[in-house]
Amino acid sequence: MSDKIDDINKVHTITYFRVAYVPPFSQKFIKALRENVVPSMSSSDCDTHQYEIDNVRENLIEDEDIKIDGYDRDIFKLLEMDEVAYIEI
Repeated sequence: MSDKIDDINKVHTITYFRVAYVPPFSQKFIKALRENVVPSMSSSDCDTHQYEIDNVRENLIEDEDIKIDGYDRDIFKLLEMDEVAYIEI
């Protein structure tokens, strides 16, 4: 079995992404997210959306016109420190 895995690794690169599923952001943050950041992916029923964390930072966190409180900034920083790639809400 190990030889087969080694052969696969020589041919293919497998990439994993961390997704934070419904992190505890405030409703105000979620509203701002939906209004200011384009989702990278949506569920088939459009009930949930995934947002790339770099896009969230650029379009929401770093935008001085949008007021994000300290609690939500702290949650966001924790997700970045955890190397989360997507936020699903």
